[in-house]
Amino acid sequence: MTNGALSDIALDDIEVTNKKCYEVPNDAFDCRDGTHVNASKVCDFEQDCPSGEDEVDCGECNFEIGDCGWRETSSYYYEKWVRVQGEDEGKVNGPGYDHTFNTSA
Repeated sequence: MTNGALSDIALDDIEVTNKKCYEVPNDAFDCRDGTHVNASKVCDFEQDCPSGEDEVDCGECNFEIGDCGWRETSSYYYEKWVRVQGEDEGKVNGPGYDHTFNTSA
């Protein structure tokens, strides 16, 4: 190594393949197997990476018991949190399935 403006670099064990290159989006999460998932899918209680690493270190709250320290901040009447069980028949206010266990509501 030199301290001047000119120096050398050596590369070894280069492999050239005829494959299409692709860019990984900045908001992607890297799975162990080399695939990527959108960052919005990390810690969403659904395993998107084949080995499930997108759900590791996410905490253990599933809102089945309690609110896990989250609290409501809105004073607007229609934005009040209400715990209910079952499917929302009108498909307006609630999910069509249980997001914790991926079962029907």
